Amino acid sequence: MSPQDAARRLEEVARDLDLALYRLERAPPEGPDQVRAERKRLHRELDALRERIEDVSRALG
Repeated sequence: MSPQDAARRLEEVARDLDLALYRLERAPPEGPDQVRAERKRLHRELDALRERIEDVSRALG
């Protein structure tokens, strides 16, 4: 992977991370079921972001 490709992919990850953080800053959803669903969704998204960062790291290594 070229450094330019890695930089582009990391910028995409940073943008997606910003969106996840924005959702954390909003008021929590009402009701325990909605809170659990949002937490589950954020967990999946953060895990996917971690995997994307690992992919870039492996490609550069």
